[in-house]
Amino acid sequence: MNEANLTADNQAHQETEIRESPEVLRQEAEEYRDRYLRAMAEMENFKKRVERRYADEAESERRRLLRAFLGVADNLERALAHADADGALSEGVRLTYQDLQRLLRQEGVEPMVTVGQPFDPQRHEAVDVVPGGEQPVVVDETQKGYLYRGELLRPAKVIVRQPR
Repeated sequence: MNEANLTADNQAHQETEIRESPEVLRQEAEEYRDRYLRAMAEMENFKKRVERRYADEAESERRRLLRAFLGVADNLERALAHADADGALSEGVRLTYQDLQRLLRQEGVEPMVTVGQPFDPQRHEAVDVVPGGEQPVVVDETQKGYLYRGELLRPAKVIVRQPR
């Protein structure tokens, strides 16, 4: 049994020497450094993905809110179309409508020009068609369309003159 203890001690001593050799320690250090750098890169990529996701969600919510304001603008426009032109109430509605339009422009929302333009199914929603003409052209608008930072926020509802 004494000989077995000597062999085990000798083997432990050899393992310690191998572990403590500079080459082995250098390899271990390089391996740990590589693992550390990979973990740091993974964390940085994760951070960027999360930031991008939150930015996308914020932008989506912003678009939803701006579309809700467009409904208010539509209602103010309809009120102005049916209001007494000389009344104080119509003046208040007109000023409110102008303020809302100014706010929308500041946020990057612009109304689209549609009447007289060629029909574009990407930007226009045809609600009626009238015959005549050589090519599909928008002849009237029943609801304004809007762009947000140059991209479609809401399509315009239009009446299209369609070739026979």
